[in-house]
Amino acid sequence: MRERFIISPFAERIKFNLQRFANLIIPYTTTEGTSGTKILKNSTSITTSTFKGFKSTLATVTIPENVTEIDASSFNDFSELTSVTIPSSVNSIGQYAFKNCNKLTSITIPDNVTSIGESAFSGCSGLITITFESATPPNNFGNGVFDSVAEDFKIYVPKDSVKTYKTELSSYEGHIVAEVAWTVEDEIAKYGKEGQTPIITISGLKNPKADSDGNIFGFT
Repeated sequence: MRERFIISPFAERIKFNLQRFANLIIPYTTTEGTSGTKILKNSTSITTSTFKGFKSTLATVTIPENVTEIDASSFNDFSELTSVTIPSSVNSIGQYAFKNCNKLTSITIPDNVTSIGESAFSGCSGLITITFESATPPNNFGNGVFDSVAEDFKIYVPKDSVKTYKTELSSYEGHIVAEVAWTVEDEIAKYGKEGQTPIITISGLKNPKADSDGNIFGFT
């Protein structure tokens, strides 16, 4: 006789919550060469307490899917942060969220972000490459979001959305260009034959991109 198991509503609730928060584990590395994880408890938001005590040591962080918000000042003044991956699940980046992250050189704003708070990336003096994945600019775009970043920074947007972005983000109109699906590595490869090392190498590049005029950006 086959045994029958009855799953109680309480057990179902536990299963639902486990599935909901299973991915809320945040991998990170530090300037000291260590790596670890942070776990968000009963939350889908990154807050100032998530990486409390890591301001001067956090180097990279990969925010997992299911996180929906990066709250105000979450990474404010994280002086050693060089890389942050924001997932497509995020819809809001709070004011001052990444302010004064001087070693951050590039950032990609996912498709679903509809709100970026005041001065969210201001003071990121090394920030030179900003990429928006959405064809539509954020509905809420605060003042000074990209103020005092790298002098020659570029904002890459879908090619059919350049005009819209320049209208909506008028403060940064001169920095907005169409993203081109082209890489330096692809171009260099043309100079070598299959199975051989290309005869041209370019060093000192981080996240290289080219605008519609063929200008290359991303030099350190």
